[in-house]
Amino acid sequence: MKYAFDLDDTLSDTATVINEYAVKFDKEFLNGDGKMKVIDDSVDYYYFAEALNWNKDNIREFFKQYYLEIIEKVKVKPLVAETIDKLKKKNNKIYIITARRKREENEIENITKKWLDKNKIYYDELYINAKEKFRLVNELGIDYFIDDSYKNCIEVLEKTKAQVFMIETEFNKQIKDNKIKIIKNINRILKEI
Repeated sequence: MKYAFDLDDTLSDTATVINEYAVKFDKEFLNGDGKMKVIDDSVDYYYFAEALNWNKDNIREFFKQYYLEIIEKVKVKPLVAETIDKLKKKNNKIYIITARRKREENEIENITKKWLDKNKIYYDELYINAKEKFRLVNELGIDYFIDDSYKNCIEVLEKTKAQVFMIETEFNKQIKDNKIKIIKNINRILKEI
C-alpha cells in the first residue's frame, strides 16, 4: 500500500510556531494588538492570518521574514515516527507531500529533509511545493491520504481513488463531514485501516 502524509500540522505541530511568530509580526511590524480571534472551522492554510485580520500582503511579508525560522523550529507530533515505522515494516510505501514553498535553490527541501532525519521520520519520497495534491496522489497511485487541510482532503476525495483521513487540529475541529474520516492522532490510522 501507498501512504501520503502532509507535513505541516499533520506530522508536525506547525501551528504553535506560526502563531507565536504571527503574534510577534502583528505587534512589531503591523502595529496590531496581536490578539487572535478564535478560528476553529478554517478550511484555509492561513488560519492565523484570518485570526489576525491580515491581507495577502501581510501574509507574504510575514513568510518572507520568518518562513525559514518557522520550519526549522516546528516539533514533531506524538507517535509520528513510531506509526510510520510500523507502516514501513509492513512493506508500505511512505510519501510526504507538502505545500511548503520552494525558495532559493533547494533550501526548503534541505531544511525539510534535515528535520525529517533529525526526528527519525522515514519516507520513500518527499514532494515539496505541491499546490494541487490530488494530482500527485493520482500520479503516484496513493491508497491512503492523510492531511489537516479540509480543502486538500475534499479535493483528494473527489478527484482520486485514495481513502482520505483528516487530522483534527485546533483550526479545523468544528468541521464535520461524513465523507472524510477525521482522526485526532496519526497513530489512529493503524486502527482505521
